[in-house]
Order: sequence, then C-alpha cells, then structure tokens
Amino acid sequence: MQRVRFRRLTISLGLALLLSLLLMSGGISAQDANQAAADLTWASPSGNTTITVTVNDSDINRSGAQNDSGPDQYDNAFTIAIPAVVGDTHTFVVANFPIADRNGDGSVNSLDVTIYNPGADTIVDTGPNGTADLAVQSVDGDNGVIVIRVVDNVIVAADFRLVYNSAVVNVSTDADGAEPTVISSNENITGFGLRLAETGKTTGLYSATVEIATTVSQTDFAAFDETGVGVDLNGDGDVTDLAVAVGLYEAAYGGADLDPALDGDGNAITVVTAGTVDETVTGTDLNGDGDALDVAVAAAAFYEAAYGVDLNGDGDTADAVTQYAANLFPNGSVRPIIQVSSTANDVITITYTDLDGDLERTAIQSTDSVTVESTDPAFSGLSPASGSATTDVTPDIVADVTDSDSGVTEASIAIEVHVWADDGDGKVQEGEVGVPIAGSPFTPTTSAITGGFRATTTLPQQIGDPDLAWRAVATDVAGNAGASDSDASDTGADISYQALSVDNTPPSLLEAFAGHALDADGALDVAANSATTVRARFDESLDADSVVPSDFTVGGVTPTAANVSSGNVYLTVSSLAPSATPEVELVGKVSDRAGNELGAGSKKTASDVIAPTISVTLGASLTNDTVKVSITSDEDIIGSPTLRINGNAALGGLTNPGARLWERTVTKAEADGVDGRVTVYAEGRDASGNVGSKGSLTDGGATGAVTYELDLAINDNGAEPIYVVSGDDAVGAPETSEVNPFVRIQFNGEGTEYEDDAAADVDTHALVTITTLTLTKDAETAVDILGTEVRRTDSEFVLALTGLSVGSTYTITLNAEDEIGNVYALDQTMSLDVVARAKVALALQPGMNLVSFPEAPVEPGINEVFPASSNVDVVLAYDPSQDVPWLVSQRNTGTGLFGSEAEIQTIQIGLGYWVQSTGFNDISYSSRPFIQAGVVPPPVPPAIPVVGGQSNLVGFVSLTGAANALTDTYFQGVTWQVAYSFAPDSGWTALRPGDASTVVEGKGYILFAAANGWVTP
Repeated sequence: MQRVRFRRLTISLGLALLLSLLLMSGGISAQDANQAAADLTWASPSGNTTITVTVNDSDINRSGAQNDSGPDQYDNAFTIAIPAVVGDTHTFVVANFPIADRNGDGSVNSLDVTIYNPGADTIVDTGPNGTADLAVQSVDGDNGVIVIRVVDNVIVAADFRLVYNSAVVNVSTDADGAEPTVISSNENITGFGLRLAETGKTTGLYSATVEIATTVSQTDFAAFDETGVGVDLNGDGDVTDLAVAVGLYEAAYGGADLDPALDGDGNAITVVTAGTVDETVTGTDLNGDGDALDVAVAAAAFYEAAYGVDLNGDGDTADAVTQYAANLFPNGSVRPIIQVSSTANDVITITYTDLDGDLERTAIQSTDSVTVESTDPAFSGLSPASGSATTDVTPDIVADVTDSDSGVTEASIAIEVHVWADDGDGKVQEGEVGVPIAGSPFTPTTSAITGGFRATTTLPQQIGDPDLAWRAVATDVAGNAGASDSDASDTGADISYQALSVDNTPPSLLEAFAGHALDADGALDVAANSATTVRARFDESLDADSVVPSDFTVGGVTPTAANVSSGNVYLTVSSLAPSATPEVELVGKVSDRAGNELGAGSKKTASDVIAPTISVTLGASLTNDTVKVSITSDEDIIGSPTLRINGNAALGGLTNPGARLWERTVTKAEADGVDGRVTVYAEGRDASGNVGSKGSLTDGGATGAVTYELDLAINDNGAEPIYVVSGDDAVGAPETSEVNPFVRIQFNGEGTEYEDDAAADVDTHALVTITTLTLTKDAETAVDILGTEVRRTDSEFVLALTGLSVGSTYTITLNAEDEIGNVYALDQTMSLDVVARAKVALALQPGMNLVSFPEAPVEPGINEVFPASSNVDVVLAYDPSQDVPWLVSQRNTGTGLFGSEAEIQTIQIGLGYWVQSTGFNDISYSSRPFIQAGVVPPPVPPAIPVVGGQSNLVGFVSLTGAANALTDTYFQGVTWQVAYSFAPDSGWTALRPGDASTVVEGKGYILFAAANGWVTP
C-alpha cells in the first residue's frame, strides 16, 4: 500500500483515498521519490509553450495544526445540547482530514485530539465542578470522524473547540523561504526559483507551470508574493500580500522620507518605484550595505541585504532583486516565463534540491530537461506538382513530412483540399481559396521515411471538372505547426496551396483582342496598344507544348509567333491599323494541361483595343503671352479631342484645319496667368471606346509630359538686381574702401521663377542680357560703360571699376531683358560710396609690450608706424633662424627718430615685436587688404617660419579681417608645444594644444615647437 509520510511518522491511507490519489497523480510510482520531472520532452515558443513541472517529495508533505470551531462537514455545530447523559456519544465529521498523529506516538487516536472551550485553552466544564464534561472517545483519521463522549454532567449546552493536526496542501518552499526548484535555460542561465503547490492534501506531488518565450520584459513579472518569502516587503505589518510591486517602501524602512525632493516638506510618500534615491539626503541605508552614503540607489528593486532574506532563491542575500529576477509568484495567479533563444534550439533545465522533513536542503539533486525548438516540419515530394491538371477524377495526393529535431507527430498529418477560383494565371493566390471540399481535411495513409512520414490520400470522386487548392499540414512533437508551400521563394500574393485541376473537358476559344500584349513580367498588358499582337483567350489554361504559330490565322495570315500564358495565346502579326478587327481562327489543334484536345474550326473576330495615338505640338517652349497647341490622331476619333491646361477644365473652341488635326491658341490667362511651367494634356476616343492621350494633367516631370514655360516678368516678377561690392563692410547702402573695386551684378531670381509641386526648381531659362549700363560720379554726367561688364553665368555679371575717388558717390544705372524679352519698366540704380579705409589701432601700456600687426602697413617704416608721439623708444625682434637672432632699434633722443643705425627699419606682418612704451598710448596706421581689385597680383599672405627646439616670436595675421582664431587652428601647420603672450598689466599667459584658447589681433606670441614648420594664416 502507498504510504504518505507526515513529519516524523507514517499513517496508512484508506483504500478509496489511495485509489483516488493514484488516478489524480497519474501514478506516483511513475516518478521516483525526490525527483523533478517535466510533462514535455520538446517545447516551442509557438507550439507547446506551457511546461508543467512536478516534484515527488513526500518529506515535505507536512501536516498542519487545526484550531477547529466547526461546524463539521454535515453542518453540525460544535456543541452538546442538553439534556446530556453521562456515557452519551456524539459523532462529528471534521472538514480537515486525514487527521494526523499529533502526540508522536505513531498512531492516530483519541490522544491526538483535544477538546477546549471556544475562547480559551481550558476544559469544557458547565458544572462547574473541576471535571471535564467531554472527552474524545475515538478518532477515524482517514475519514475525519471524531466521536465525543459525555463524561460529566452537562448543565447547559456545551460549546467546544477541537485542536488536532491534519493533512494540508503544502508548497515547496524551504526552511529559509527560498525555492529548491530552479528553472533555467541557455538564454537565461541563472534562471529563477519556482514555487510548487501540492496537488492534494496527501499526494506528496508538487506542481506548477512555466511559460516559454523568446522575449521577456519586466512587465511579465509584476510583483512578489510575501507568503512565499515570509517577509513583510511593504511594511504593512503582515506577510499575506500576494502581489507587492517592486520598489522602496517607506513603511519598510521605518517611515523614512525617501523622496524629500518630491514635496519638499519632509512628509514621507508611500513608495518610490522609479528613478534613484540619495541615501545622504534620506539618512537611510536603503541597500543594506552598512552605510547611508550612496547617492543613487535604484528604486525599482528589493534589496536582499536590507531585508536580510534571500528573495530570489540563489543562496545569498546580496542581490538587488528586480521584477525580471523575481522568482516567487502568487500561487495560481501568475505564471512565470523563462526566456529561450529565438535563433537556435534551447534547453530548459529543471533542477530540484531535495528537502528533508524539516524543510532543510540535502545534498541530493535531481534534474530534468526540455528541448526547445522553433523549426516547423518540412514538406517535400509534393505530388501532383502545383499547377497540374489531370483527367483522373480520384487523384492521389502525396507529401513527405519530416522534422529533424523533435520529430513529426504522425496523428497531426492531414491533407487540406479546398475549392479554388482560378483567376486564369494558374496560381493559388490570396482570396482564391474557397470552402473545403467534402471530407477535408483528410487523414492520410502514412508510412515511415527517414525523419518522418510519407502521407498519401486518394480524393473522393470529383464531379464537374473542379479546380482544387491543396496543402499538407502537420505539427511536430514540440508543437510547431507547418504547412506545405508550393513556392517558398515567392513572397508576393501567392500562398502555400498547391494548384490542381481535375479536367475532362476540351478547351474553348472565347474571344480575341487586337492590341493586348504581355508585359515584362509575363502578365497581360491591356493598355499595350500593340499594333503587332492579337490575344486569343480560351476558357482554361493551355498546354504550351501543344501550341505552335501554324495552329492559327489572323485575318487569314499565319502569325510569326504564338506565346502561351495560362489560358491566353499572344499571336505576333504584321502591323495592324489602329482600328483593325481581324478574324482569329484555330486551323490546327491545341490541348489543355490535362491533355483534352480542341480541333480546328473555332473563329472569333478580334475586338479593337488599340487606342488612338495622340500627338501634341507646341508653337513655343517659352512665352510671355500665348502658345499655339496642335493635336493630331492616327485614327478617327469621336468629335474633337479634349484639351486641358494645368489640369483645369477642358478648353473648347478647337479648330479642325485638316484631317485628324485640331488647333487652339492658349492665352496666358488660360495658363493661370502666373509665372510657371504649364502642363498640356490631350485625349481622344475612337469608335470602339479606346482612349488615347498625350501629356500629363499636372505633373510636368512625368514621362511623356508636354510643357511650356510662361514667364511674365524679368527676374522673378521684377525683383531688383543684387550688387556685391568688394571691400564693402557697410550695413545698408553699399560702400567700399577700395578705389578699384569689383561689382558683381546678379539676377538670381531669373532662373528660379517657378517650382513644381515638390518645390523643385523647374525654370530652365535663366539668361539675362544687360541692355543699358552707365556710371555717374556725384552729380557729373553719366558715362556709358555698356560692354565693360563680363558675363560669368546666365544671370551674373562682373564689373571692374577703376580710379574711383575716396569721398565720392557713384551711381550705376542699368536695364536688362530676359530670354523672352521682358524688361524692367524703370531703369535700376545702385549708389556706391567710396570711403577711406579704417586705420588699424594698437593699444600699448607702459613697459614692454609683446605685439604683432594683423595687416601690412601702407607706410611700413618704423618711424611712420611708431612716430615720436607714440611714446615707444625701443623695438625688438627675434628670429632664431638667423646668425644674429635679436634685432634692436632704439629711438635717438636728440633727433626723436629711429636712426639709420636701427636694426629694424620696416615693420612686417607675421612677426612678433617687443615694444617698450613710456606711457599709455594707442598707435594707428593705414593698412592694405590682402585682396585688392586694382593690384595684379594681390599681396601674398605671409608664411611664418618656425624653428624646432627654439623659441620663435610670431604674430597674428588674418586674411579675412577676423579679430581672433582658435589657437589649434592657427598653429595647425606646426607641431607646437606651448605659446606665451605677455602684457605689462597681467604678465605671461600660456596657451597649450587642445585647451580651446584663441590667438588675437595685436598680440605677439613666443612659440615653442618640436620640429621646424610653418604657420600659414
């Protein structure tokens, strides 16, 4: 007899109960003691996704204490009514059974049940005389029957309470609150602990389910179960909450305000579930590391160290347990999910660590595994081939089904057959599969082949030449469902069904069309307008091998080619007239795919489906007024053609000056009256209703579009030209400090006067010609300078002015015309002031100044740059590449000048100078720009040599007039190490590579470099 062991004793089960347990568990003997087992060998994320895990361990089938105040199973209250006579017995059948040994004597009897008053652990004594009124006479533990005998006088009704032990539904949690059953996979090696629930009060079998998925998010694990870990996670004073959201609960941390920044008033909020918390602000050790110094403790976690409990069942208390790592779930309400690989077969491992009767782990472990695979069964040897036709009214269908992983489930193989509504292309496509035929799906006859089974089905007799769509379906052991595919490489509208036609009727010629042809993809092109192709249409697909050109005549002439596509034969003939309707005759014989033959004699007059060819000719491609439109057709059309401009309503008033020729002059108002690309569209309909067209309604860029350009004003509605003057630094009216400036004259709007719907420039006419050009100085007489301008582009000119006078104002007057002859209504003028070039200023302080000159002085002599009024008495220069590197110039106190003996006679740009000043003074000098219109060639910018391993005295030079530059950019031609600047009031300043410093105008720099190089501004 099967025995179920409770803590430290064994009791026998009743025969009826034992049989029920065996049936319920499937037989405990099928699973060894202390073993874990899964109900699957193979699983799949799209098939068998639920795994039931069962552990057989009677050691943890522990009885539970019952404090039972009734009523019993038959709704009898726990009371002895009066009158009650000593010796009377009363029987009660308690709800909690089997009753277990409570006193440890090895059997279940009256000594294992105690009778107490309902409210206290005292005897029931209604006398009272100090003697118990009631005693337990006998106990039937298996069936929960307790007989109570009256042993003393019962004065009033005696209410009582029974205390005993009975079998309960246990869970698999160990003595430390962790789970000894761990579920892991190749994708999630750590896995999680799974809590199992006993399948019945005395079964000793513990079970739970696990889902598998290729992706698992934290939201799949929403909460912890306090009853599983025995920990008050949310600090509410109990351990009964089944779904505690993961976070930092203030009540669990003594009511500390965990987020004072949230409200600022120091009041504690309930829980923090997102972001981080600063322990130094809250003064609380949230993560249990022994200090309150961590500034960013993640809120979305339970910290095992803070609770002192192993929450995730990994054997330590060192983890920050998040939703993803949660391993305890409310029993029966949340199913855990184990992540498995989405790219390869995976293995799920179930590991159980045995528990003894005290719920302590032993050294015994058992494992079981489930292989996860995602590959559907494979199908091959499909017969008949898709697209087949047969005269057999009971055709055989054959398919080989294999699976190299879990194997094919033989009973799952079926043949599905549906009605098929073929659209004429011989392929089963979306929307063409109809209802199943009678008997579908069919259970085939199977025979074993390598890796699977060959399935064969003979269809029932088919009536009426049906078109059928069929496929084989099967499921592998892992639960992956698959279906055969007629063309796995086809990702278009075709679907997996095989096409099969049962056909015992010859084909029939239905109709013919002059002008239909095959497109590049082999499909019918009803708009081909092919004058050399006639389509003969049959009522079903033909066998292409049975068709040759000599089987047909078109207008009595044998075609040169006959191409078969499904139920169509495309016959190549000599060029047909646009309105031709030749007779198509079958003079040979053709067969359908099943071999049914149609002989000679069928005739059909071809319908005219060739549209008229419409041509459009324009009188101009560019206009500022009207355009003549001419329309022709290669065949007669009904009435006049339709003419639309810019997609507007059709224009009337077309004239018909010749056969199949129509004309109309379109005004600028009819072309919408604004600058733009104008689209022209014409169409005509022949007597057969075929419509031919030319042009595009609104898309001027479309293939075959007919357009012209309407240009009503010069330079985008008469915009003024743009003038760009060299040496112009003014804001507002142009001015220049150059006496020989360049003036660029730009008509930028002329080539961009109109766009298409996508805002792309479609103006193809940018040419402008200057027709009037004069120059006037102040109030003097204008001078005609037309012809001195130089054309740079269709819409830009350059004018080189020379010999202008500083202080004078010059006026340029011009007019121009565009390509269609639009001109400015009034001449355009531009005034140009010629001003003196601003002097360069250099500020000096008393003492030694380290300076440089950003632009070359017009008068570079040392006495011109540093006159006597400058308070400069010493100027030094240094060039380490020279034999005598230091050059010294000192002012003669007698003459007040730097004399001929001075070693520095001229000031140069690019060099640094030490300048000694006896006071505060700003010197200024006139300079030359690097780009000068009248100087050929212009001054060459300096290249400053640098000697490696030496100090170099260099200056700042700007080609554009900028006041500064990034140091790394300015010195990029040199492997430099450090640069120093100096000022009497602030001393030395160091600039180093990568420090984002700048070099500025007016300063000199001592530069140290690792190697020779050049500073090239």
